Amino acid sequence: MESMKIPKRPTGRELVASHLRPMILRGDIEPGTRLSVPELSERFGVSQTPVREALQLLEGEGLVRIDPYKGGRVTDLNADEYEEIYLMREALERLAARLGTERIDEAGIARMRSRLAAMERAARKGDIDTFIEEDWAFHKEHFGAAGRPSLWDRIMGLRRESERYTRATYRRDPKRMSENVKVHEELIDCIEQRDAEAAENWVSDVLSDVKRTLDELVGGAQDVAQTKGP
Repeated sequence: MESMKIPKRPTGRELVASHLRPMILRGDIEPGTRLSVPELSERFGVSQTPVREALQLLEGEGLVRIDPYKGGRVTDLNADEYEEIYLMREALERLAARLGTERIDEAGIARMRSRLAAMERAARKGDIDTFIEEDWAFHKEHFGAAGRPSLWDRIMGLRRESERYTRATYRRDPKRMSENVKVHEELIDCIEQRDAEAAENWVSDVLSDVKRTLDELVGGAQDVAQTKGP
């Protein structure tokens, strides 16, 4: 008899978290915003227990800080956090870039070009959501060719953790999306030439550029906060 898997129904905390997460990532709920358990409970039509559990889940993802007896608060963009994330991303993505460049086939490169075209369309529309989704799919074709599923899973975990920072750079300067399309074309050139070392260096250069932008972004936000005072 063929085995059948019954779809798992999302729990209350997962449903609440699934609504709050994209709002925080997109910046609809700004850093520092207080998240009241009673208010969220009323808003989503659930009891306070799944709301508290959802905030705990988002705290584990670095998006929320829980204040005892006060609910939660959206975490600020943090220089130490993104520096650690990008250092880990660089190490893992350089490895994946080298292996993927050596092993990807022509069909995989064609799919990368298709994803890049979708990124370009999203950039023209200023559609950050779609741009990021297609960017992830673009790199999955490349890194996935390495044949190391656990490596890709770790990379995606770090990319999700850094997503809020990535979105912040695009919101600050939407032109970066179009610029990144051109930069990603350079990576395809490296892959077609089977130049694994150049692909590794591409990863380092791109992440270094993102980090410089975040240094400016977070530094500016901190300056504003100091000017406003407590």
